[in-house]
Amino acid sequence: RQRQMCIRDRLYALWLLVNSLISWIYMSANKSIIWPSTTCTATHECGWFTVHRLNFALGSLHLLLAASLVGVKSTKNPRAALQNSWWSLKLLCYLGLVILAFTIPNGFFVHFSKWISVPAGAVFILVGLILLVDFAHEWAETCIQHVENQDDNSPFWKKSLVVGTVAMYTASLAMIVEMYIIFCRGNCSLNQFSATINVVLTLVTALLSVHPKIQEANPNCGLAQSSMVSLYCSYLVLSAMASEPDDKMCNPLVSSSGPRNFSVVMGSILTFVAIA
Repeated sequence: RQRQMCIRDRLYALWLLVNSLISWIYMSANKSIIWPSTTCTATHECGWFTVHRLNFALGSLHLLLAASLVGVKSTKNPRAALQNSWWSLKLLCYLGLVILAFTIPNGFFVHFSKWISVPAGAVFILVGLILLVDFAHEWAETCIQHVENQDDNSPFWKKSLVVGTVAMYTASLAMIVEMYIIFCRGNCSLNQFSATINVVLTLVTALLSVHPKIQEANPNCGLAQSSMVSLYCSYLVLSAMASEPDDKMCNPLVSSSGPRNFSVVMGSILTFVAIA
């Protein structure tokens, strides 16, 4: 049963990966999969609507699966097979939903993006941050436990904890410096405010992590956790600045494909790490 669950999870992850790769390709090429003449806007934003249609189809499929599995608490329930098998049927349903999504007018996806996709993306970032903090605690506690055991591997775990913490703070500092040099020039007040708030919150989390009261409540809490949070939040702010339009001359990288591709790749990696 555990083997079947492992295979199932890998197939769902592979499905998400393939869907994301196809979305990335069509977003980069700004092409539509089917009916390009009816799915492009006046500005020929085919890729944007293709991405929304693909992910709308995949999300709808998972919502249908969730609705069909309400009340299922055991694999002995016949409906559990919908979650663990029937892959051909689910693939056909997905393809049908993709075709159906291309019959929906573009205006629907404009409003869907504004009222559903953006809030859901914000919630996902928060959930990812919570999972990341939990992982940071597990990592730090594991290192501390091995160090306290004073066995042959204790030096390795101690170096892992120290080097990892310093590396994450160094990377966070590098991204903060990059923000101020590239995106916070002139009258870019919004970028300056965002970068400054990120610095302030980084310092606050670092100070709180070593505060005596917090140390008393959780002795394993420390700079390792706050460094990971600092790294993640700095990346999010930098990625947002690199993705903003250049209407106020605050994003000199907007016309460069390299930083955009790097941002997409890093975002995809962090997404799959958070899911894993």
